[in-house]
Amino acid sequence: MKFGGIVIVGVGGTGVLKASEILSRFLLIQGFDVRQSEVHGMAQRGGSVITQLKYGEKVYSPLLGKGEAQYMIATEEVEALRYGEFLSSDATIIINSWRLNPLGTKPEPYTGLSARLYREKGIQVYEVNANSVAESLQNSRVANSVLIGAFSKIFNADNENIWEDVVRETFPQKFFDINMRAFLKGRELVTI
Repeated sequence: MKFGGIVIVGVGGTGVLKASEILSRFLLIQGFDVRQSEVHGMAQRGGSVITQLKYGEKVYSPLLGKGEAQYMIATEEVEALRYGEFLSSDATIIINSWRLNPLGTKPEPYTGLSARLYREKGIQVYEVNANSVAESLQNSRVANSVLIGAFSKIFNADNENIWEDVVRETFPQKFFDINMRAFLKGRELVTI
């Protein structure tokens, strides 16, 4: 493998940067050279956020070109569409079916649009209602851990113990249990 690419996209406050940190740690433990780039401009106001992870034997730049990402994790549905140019033709996507309507607009029924459009292109799509799962755990802030759990099921699925170690290393002890529960719930949502 020359290199692999993952994009994690969403809006500010949905855990994109923390999800990227978890994946970077996992890839490093797996022995890959990893480079990460993030763009989060007005993230504190719900603005668009993207992180790019490039991994391989030796990686010199974190930036992915058009069509170079084999995977996408989207914490918000519209952001999955916004950054679609990065996806390879055989990519796999985990999409949170939650959506955030842009400020100043009325809600429009676009739920499922990004998944439908990507499926029409032959891309493997897994839709996960991570926010609903997080709310069932009484902590809406762990939706990103639900998505990472779902992603772990399709990406190196046999290494659940390593994933648990990475989650433990990434979060302070007082947040580990809830994030690990969210991670495990996410794993249950994906069947491969």
